[in-house]
Amino acid sequence: MKPSIRALLLASLSLAPLGSWAAAITDCPVTATVCYQYDDSQAALALLGAPTRVGDDMRFMPWDFWALSEDGAGPSTSNTTFVFDRVWTPSGAGILSLLVAEEGDYEIVGNGLVSAQLGLTISSNVLLTDTIAATPLFTASADSGGMDLWSLSASGYPVASFTGPANDVKVSIANTLTASTTAAGQYAFIHKKFILQAQWLPSTQEVPVPAALWLLGSGLGVLGVLRRRAVGC
Repeated sequence: MKPSIRALLLASLSLAPLGSWAAAITDCPVTATVCYQYDDSQAALALLGAPTRVGDDMRFMPWDFWALSEDGAGPSTSNTTFVFDRVWTPSGAGILSLLVAEEGDYEIVGNGLVSAQLGLTISSNVLLTDTIAATPLFTASADSGGMDLWSLSASGYPVASFTGPANDVKVSIANTLTASTTAAGQYAFIHKKFILQAQWLPSTQEVPVPAALWLLGSGLGVLGVLRRRAVGC
């Protein structure tokens, strides 16, 4: 008896190597100052959604990323990590600074606990020993009296920190949300509403980190690279 078409199809799928459906997504239009590459099989996409370019910015809109605990259920955690395998400048200019900022809302009834941790790791794709990281943490444990806002930001400075070139990097953005209750009647909820990546602009010179960085004050959050313009430009 000849095997059915369905059986043959299932057999062929079972023999396919894991990750065969993955693809490297490259976002680098001809007018781009900064280009991006990431793997579209990342589990993080289920929580964060795919990044979207707006100018030279990259934005996420994770509407379904939250943690909830009620009535002494203990800790509940939601976490994910998104990786840009490459963030690079077509011109070869050094990347002066990277900033990730995000926000969400939370609510605590009684003595519950919520926390959010943001991890930013920047590693050179040229000199692999060049790596910088930041891991800011937000926590709250008092009754919030209703919904309240939380926010976090993390930054790194490749040009100032790397010993080698700073024009081609790998960027990992880790997110962990935790809600916990220890007794009946307590309630703890924390939600990440959205992340906005903005202002990926390369430096035109290998210059020190400026004393002050301008942040987009939209309340949406920012991931960016700031440029110091050459004198006379």
